[in-house]
Parts: sequence; C-alpha cells; structure tokens
Amino acid sequence: MSVVERCVILSDDERIGLSVLPAHLQKEQPKLERSESEAGQPQFKALKTRATEQEEKALIEEALAKTLGNKSAAAKLLGISRGTLYNKMRELRLEG
Repeated sequence: MSVVERCVILSDDERIGLSVLPAHLQKEQPKLERSESEAGQPQFKALKTRATEQEEKALIEEALAKTLGNKSAAAKLLGISRGTLYNKMRELRLEG
C-alpha cells in the first residue's frame, strides 16, 4: 500500500493531516510560521490584510524564501493568485 493510499484510508475527513503520516515523514516536515484561523486551519500571514508597501514587500520576500522561489506556492501561502503576486512584484520592483 502506498503512503497516499494509507493517508486517505486513515483520514477522518477530506484533509490529510500530519497525524496520519508515517512517523518518519512527520519528522521531515519543514517548520513554517503559521497561525491558526478561526476554523482551526493553519494559514500564512495574508497579504490582503497588509496596509503598507514595506509590509507587502517583506511578506512577499518571506513567502518566496520559504517556497525557495516557487511563485505559485508563495502566492498560495499569501492567499492571492499567482497573477496578483506577479503584479505586486512588478509594482514593488521585486526581481522575479
């Protein structure tokens, strides 16, 4: 049985959590700074709630660093579309 099949079988809902992963995979997960949303789901600091350009720029740079430059993943962490991320990067003169 594959790890994915095992996780699907052991999961109580549609989301697969760390608790159903084999122990050796649980230890290898990168630690991201996340906060819990009201629904109890982890979220990265949302870009939409930031007011200043400096804060937006810092959040974008942090998300890109955490995702090793993967813009799609960074946009997902920030709660925006990839197109919006590209527009923000261009607006804030971030290289990409």
